[in-house]
Amino acid sequence: MATTEVADRKKVARNTKVKKLLEYTGMLNVADSLKEEELREIGVLVAEEYEIDKQSRVEWEAQMEQAEKLVRLLMQKKTWPWDGASNAIYPLLAQACVQFNSRSLPLMMKGQRAVKCRVNGPDPQGAKAKIASLVSEHMSWQLTDEMEDWIGEKDAMLLSLPAYGCAFQKVYRDIPNQRNVSEYYSPLDIVIHFKARSLSSAKRITHVFELSKREIVERQRAGLYLEDVELGHGDSEAKTGELREKEPSYVILEQHRWLDLDDDDLDEPYVVTIHKDSKKVLRIRPRFNEQGISITADEKRIAKIKPIQYFVRYLFMPAPDRNIYGWGFGQLLLHPNHILNSIINQTIDSGTWYNTTAGVVSHDIGIGQGTVSFAPHELKVSQNNFDDITKKIFMLPAREPSMVMYQVLGLLLESFERLGNSVDVLTGEHSTANQPASTTLALIEQGMKFYKAASGRLFKGLKDEFRLLFDLNAKHMSMTQEQFFRLFETEDRAISGMAYNTESLDVVPVGAAEEITVVEKLIKAEQGLAAAKEMGLPWQYMREHYRRYYDALNVEDIDAILPPPDWQPAPDPKAAAEQAKVDILAQDSKREDLRFGVELKKLPYELTKLKLELLEMKEDIKNKGMKEQVNAAVKITAAETNRKKVEADKAKAEAAAKKPAARKKESK
Repeated sequence: MATTEVADRKKVARNTKVKKLLEYTGMLNVADSLKEEELREIGVLVAEEYEIDKQSRVEWEAQMEQAEKLVRLLMQKKTWPWDGASNAIYPLLAQACVQFNSRSLPLMMKGQRAVKCRVNGPDPQGAKAKIASLVSEHMSWQLTDEMEDWIGEKDAMLLSLPAYGCAFQKVYRDIPNQRNVSEYYSPLDIVIHFKARSLSSAKRITHVFELSKREIVERQRAGLYLEDVELGHGDSEAKTGELREKEPSYVILEQHRWLDLDDDDLDEPYVVTIHKDSKKVLRIRPRFNEQGISITADEKRIAKIKPIQYFVRYLFMPAPDRNIYGWGFGQLLLHPNHILNSIINQTIDSGTWYNTTAGVVSHDIGIGQGTVSFAPHELKVSQNNFDDITKKIFMLPAREPSMVMYQVLGLLLESFERLGNSVDVLTGEHSTANQPASTTLALIEQGMKFYKAASGRLFKGLKDEFRLLFDLNAKHMSMTQEQFFRLFETEDRAISGMAYNTESLDVVPVGAAEEITVVEKLIKAEQGLAAAKEMGLPWQYMREHYRRYYDALNVEDIDAILPPPDWQPAPDPKAAAEQAKVDILAQDSKREDLRFGVELKKLPYELTKLKLELLEMKEDIKNKGMKEQVNAAVKITAAETNRKKVEADKAKAEAAAKKPAARKKESK
């Protein structure tokens, strides 16, 4: 910690107002130090402002209750147009939520890793990178092993997130069990004013939950709740109490809010827990620490208090009016799902009416009173005789189900399913046979635009959650160090002490919003590997392409499979044999070049010799008589013929010399 920061901390600690607040941080329950009248006012205030926030979202709650029934496919009995009429539910909303869950959950983990640490600032010696690797492994171990329910909580969250439009994770430290906790809660249980823009700007966040009488008594005896509080015999509003009549349940409001308990006209952040029906305060605890308190320049007053955040909001899609709960398929597909249900049920009811009979019969038909029904092959005996029984019966007209309604249903289904993103390449409903990988990849990317945007917001929420867990590890470093020593079998306290440094490290999800599907990731890896092979890259570069390919296949321990970067592959026997043939041809060509070279060098000397002989003969002709001239002429002719022959041989030799060179070039 810097010297100036230490000095500032000392100034804060000396401030009398700060001392009083720091006393609160050391208490299990601040309510123990407050008067009964103060507690009564706080309890009423919490309950009243909770109702204000709840009223602000009444319409949204009604929508979400309907959406929840559609997701759960809860069918209710209908009594119109007749008792037991069709009440089928088309799984449009349920299908969209299930697909989002099944696509998103695998992206949150890579094997046993969920967290990746990034290094901030320069790291020339690689020390930060080493620590980042340890923190990634440690936090991943916490999520997958120590926090046993984390994956299950995320599974449930990813199913409700697209339905409600948002979801909440509550992150805190379980002191008795010495571990971090991250729990999913439905937005129906987290009450915030509907017009709030974010968790940090919301005036209040109220967590609504239920506790049994036993659970409340346990907290009272542990000093967490006030003991002298009479809560009655259970709340009629409690849902869990319906399942266990002998053990009453109570609705509890845990409100994260601001109160001025030190009377300095500046509210401080607290968590106030009350019993909803009686409005009695059970607990008050600070939502701040010394590091979050800032004082004014004159050191006389508190300037600002930074609250500790316990909740993380996962947003599926921002709402047009930017309310705190966002938008989901529960809003987008609620009305379309009701339309589909209505058309389907009308079609089924029409078919039921057409396939059965109904009408009016005369009272004297003689086969009983009330509803008359027939089983197959059944004949009923009439007590009266009739000339024409059909005159006693009038059948109501019935028509076949309307084909126009059926066509409208098909048109709406196609449109609404596209809105729910349920028809694309990934569901197998688009033919990709004999289609290039690049075309398939383009179709996937085009069909996944909406999903990629939603996944980007999902990873934003994951990052915020990991940051809160990171801060909890930093705060409880003594416990974290012991885990480091056990997990990594190291006694280097310097490393464990530097691990959770917020300035040098940043935590992010190990997955990436850009890699939405295994198919998309695998196609990209295959294309990169194929391009590298065509380029003939050396192994040190090819290794990275193979590593990405195996990673897309979710192969574990890739480094143990791939050879090291300096590895040299063994020569191919077939290629070696072909190379030997090429070498032999090259040697033969070289010998031919030498032989023809020697022949070419001889030819100029022979030609010069013949020219000299020809000159001598011409001189002899001049000095001898006619007879000798004739003989000399014959010799000259022979010499000329011989010279032409030599020149012709030279031309052939030069032509022959060019052929081995051409063969050598072809062999290369």
